[in-house]
Amino acid sequence: MSVSAVPSSRGTDMPEDLDLMDVVRTLWRGKLWIALGGVLGLVCALLLSTMRPAPIYTATATVGFQSPVSAQVVYQATLLSMEMSMKSPPLLDKLVTKLDLMSDPEFNPAAGREGAEDNSETRSRVIARLSDRISVLNLRQTYVFNIRATSEDAVKATQIASGLAELYVEENGARFEALIAKLIWTNSVSDNSTPAQVTDTLRRWAESDTARQLGDQIYIEALVPLVPSNAGSANSRTIGLIILGSVLAAVLVILQELRRNTYRLGKGLARTTGLPVLAQIPEVNFSKNGSLSAYARKKPKSAAAAAIRSLRISLLQGTSPSPQVILCVGSVPHEGALETAKALSDNLAGLGHKVLLMNTDASKTDDPMRAGEKLEAVLAGDMPLADAVTTGSGLDVLWAVGTQLPLADLYGTPAFAALLNQAKQAYDYIIVAGAPLLVVPDARLLAGLVDAVVHVVRWDKTDRSQLAEALRGLATVGVVPAGFVLSYIDPPGMRHYGYGWSHGAFGRFGQNYYEE
Repeated sequence: MSVSAVPSSRGTDMPEDLDLMDVVRTLWRGKLWIALGGVLGLVCALLLSTMRPAPIYTATATVGFQSPVSAQVVYQATLLSMEMSMKSPPLLDKLVTKLDLMSDPEFNPAAGREGAEDNSETRSRVIARLSDRISVLNLRQTYVFNIRATSEDAVKATQIASGLAELYVEENGARFEALIAKLIWTNSVSDNSTPAQVTDTLRRWAESDTARQLGDQIYIEALVPLVPSNAGSANSRTIGLIILGSVLAAVLVILQELRRNTYRLGKGLARTTGLPVLAQIPEVNFSKNGSLSAYARKKPKSAAAAAIRSLRISLLQGTSPSPQVILCVGSVPHEGALETAKALSDNLAGLGHKVLLMNTDASKTDDPMRAGEKLEAVLAGDMPLADAVTTGSGLDVLWAVGTQLPLADLYGTPAFAALLNQAKQAYDYIIVAGAPLLVVPDARLLAGLVDAVVHVVRWDKTDRSQLAEALRGLATVGVVPAGFVLSYIDPPGMRHYGYGWSHGAFGRFGQNYYEE
């Protein structure tokens, strides 16, 4: 076989790229796994719900100050310092004493135990735990502060929030009044007022109702919460775990698809190898039909018969010059190379061509077509080619197996090359079924003697790395396959994977064109 270039195996080890529709189809195929992931998430949520975490209650007290000066005038840093002072350790220390939190196991786990000490270190830890349970928020551009406290006890949460508010008001009312007076003084000076005018302004403000009411800070007691603040977390957790389980299952489904290392589509095979797919042959029931060629003869309008015709047309009319000696070979056993060679030979014979089918795979010893002729007799000149072949189903068959000499050595002899030339004179076409490329080197030797190589790839079975290695093996002898045959395609499997649209034989729209 004369070859001018060797194909690049670039991409043959890589999976086909997934587009958006591929992802959708993959997720749809894995819908049961995704649903199972959601169910497992629900089960986890139910198990967690039996643990019954301690309820947490949240109480809020609001402290505000009336002022003739807008909060916008007060520096933000001042408001922030007021906010932070509400959680200052000295103030929280007073709250610990007021509520006797040193004796509360929620804040002091050592309370009530023998040998428990009420020292400064223990008190600091109690204050720290109390600080973690309290949050203070200043409402924007106001003198209003929300003090929020959480506890496992609703009444205790209320006592903490309201107690801190009381302590802060008691200690900081006078300080706030001084702050307002300072702001009024500053504003008066900035208005270019005389000292007498400023003094008069402060006197009038001190005698006003606003000044008298300044000490009446807005103080709203915290109401005892009736429902734990984490009551809705159980439902949220359940929904979250169901979603998480479903998402994880979907990710696993997509990852499994990405890890797939086989071929399901002809376009993927053509894209990763740069070589055409000559035919896509559906799987037939051998137990009922005997063989692919027998099925094609029995049902000439079937999808399988149409695929064989497609192979013939692609080879004979799509290749220039038209090949006379054709080798059908796979990478590993059970890919359908012999079945493809038989079916192609039978199809050519059915058109009136004189065809010789030569099987060179020594492992196929149980085939009923085998007549047991030995190639050695023909090569030694003890038997003419016409007497060595077996005629059946309109074509001649030669089983080039069973020799004493290793076949790889036999095919490299001048006698075998002479035999092929003799067969070319006697037959229109010679179809050779080769042994798997990755098992024995026989087919690589034959590839250099034929006109075209058809590489058979089994649908969803042949590993990409195996195909890449087989192509590299052919490249070492300077051979590029004419194309591929995707064999044993499962039509229901194609539709299951969402690929029925990609080929008429596997889609519903092709049912009116094929008989099954």
